[in-house]
Amino acid sequence: MLLTRYGVTPLLMLSPLIVATGFAWLAASPTPLLLASIQVVHRAGNFALIAPARESLFTRVDRESRYKAKAFIDTAIYRGGDLVNGWIMAGIVAAKMPLGDVAIIGLVVACVWALLGWRVGRTHDEHLADTGAKAAPASVS
Repeated sequence: MLLTRYGVTPLLMLSPLIVATGFAWLAASPTPLLLASIQVVHRAGNFALIAPARESLFTRVDRESRYKAKAFIDTAIYRGGDLVNGWIMAGIVAAKMPLGDVAIIGLVVACVWALLGWRVGRTHDEHLADTGAKAAPASVS
């Protein structure tokens, strides 16, 4: 319902903006409970907001391209991101960086994520406007 009402762009931006707010709060008051809360909100946002918006981005491509792209994104991009994140976290632990400083890094990353979500969403919306098509929610496959 949110996708059809507001479009792709706000859904791609909402979760990272909420996470950025959480990281700003965490930088001001670094507590493990707040960090856990941010992780819960992040995961819920991924499933409730970003996944449907991301799936709708694939509605404009043919079936073969969709499955090739989704397989590449789900394996190389997400798993590669997990690997890089693990290395970064190992570096942060080795550097004994305080939680507040880690939160500032997370804030910057979340802001870049929101900016990228805005750009992808705007590009998608412009493409739909050029073709005269309406955004339709994609079924998860």
